[in-house]
Amino acid sequence: MRPIRRVILHCAATPDYPRTNPAFDTFGADDIRVWHMKDNGWDDIGYHRVIRKTGVQEKGRSIKDAGAHTKGQNSDSIGVCLIGTRYPTSEQLATLATVYLEFKDTYGLDYIDWYGHYEFDKRKTCPGIPMDLVRAYLRMVETAFTA
Repeated sequence: MRPIRRVILHCAATPDYPRTNPAFDTFGADDIRVWHMKDNGWDDIGYHRVIRKTGVQEKGRSIKDAGAHTKGQNSDSIGVCLIGTRYPTSEQLATLATVYLEFKDTYGLDYIDWYGHYEFDKRKTCPGIPMDLVRAYLRMVETAFTA
């Protein structure tokens, strides 16, 4: 098993459709897999997990395999992608909490081990929300569910 030292959070840069729009939950891991394989020539999706707008978690490439999500950081990280661009839904945040607790239990990763793509590449804006807020949220999750 490869060493896992961090999680890098991304967004899919897909539209943040309102719930009332029929396209609200249009995009998922299968779409990203096609984009990554067709447009980038990769052998699989770059992320290990994808969280749809409805909070449904989808698996990407195997965590046993290095991702293709953050240049220079893939060998020891897990890539998680939120569908959308700037406004995660409450369902996505609830699923993110579940993923956090799973990765904490499985890999010993704390909230301080979570990063945004933009923290490694200043040209990026993923995950579209400040990581200080994400880490504070994950810290609250940890306090609430592991105390």
